[in-house]
Amino acid sequence: MDIKQAQNINLLLLKEFDAFCKKHDIKYRLEAGTFLGAIRHKGFIPWDDDCDVAMLRTEYEKLLSALKNDNFSDGFKYMRVLDYKDDLHFYDFVDRLFYTKTVYREEPKYANYFDGMYQYLWLDIFVLDDTVPSLMKKQYFKLKTIYGLAMAHRYNIDYHKYNLLDKIKIFILTIIGSFLKFKTLYAKYQNQVNSIYENEHYDATKVEKVYYSNYPLPWIDYEINKKDELELIYVDFEDTKLPIVKYYDKLLTKLFGDYMKLPDIQNQKPAHIDIM
Repeated sequence: MDIKQAQNINLLLLKEFDAFCKKHDIKYRLEAGTFLGAIRHKGFIPWDDDCDVAMLRTEYEKLLSALKNDNFSDGFKYMRVLDYKDDLHFYDFVDRLFYTKTVYREEPKYANYFDGMYQYLWLDIFVLDDTVPSLMKKQYFKLKTIYGLAMAHRYNIDYHKYNLLDKIKIFILTIIGSFLKFKTLYAKYQNQVNSIYENEHYDATKVEKVYYSNYPLPWIDYEINKKDELELIYVDFEDTKLPIVKYYDKLLTKLFGDYMKLPDIQNQKPAHIDIM
């Protein structure tokens, strides 16, 4: 499958998710490279092969509630972390919407792990949780620690993504994590996320910032203004329109720096050709 075919499927995923959210009055917006592509390319980044969205915790809970009585169209499969029967492997604490009518990754390993779901293309759903400033330093440390322990349950780990200190930390954590069940680690992770809302210092009326509670390890502690997440606009994306934050320049700069500048040619390549 070439990159254009992959992007066509990703567009189907985005349209399906958008339609479901509109049907149930759920607010979400484009995230990560999909968000960047909307502004810089009015669609997908030319070499990008995945798609991402984000939503506030309240909207995510509405999504889960809607899924109790409704579902996505035929060929689309929504999966939460614990929906996988295979308890031996881990690939982030992220809910995903898969398109199962077309296989993207042909190698046998993709059919043998994660219930075979990673042979397909998917949409990542990231959750934005409230912060309590006095608690967040400890919160991020605990979440990153649990995430590092859970990485012991990956098919393999690409250490090239990390600096030397992080490599050492991850190596030690994965040794410890290999003695712990993944479901135990996931429960601890979710309990830690929920602990903010249960803390005596939490006051929903005073929350100013939110963080990506289920983002991959390096970005868990990215904080953004909550009020910015409440103002969304629809922009051109390929042959449709999809939502982003109204004040997109602020967030894109935080995430990507000089976001209108293209990366070096050697970095213009798909991120998910080989995910394991």
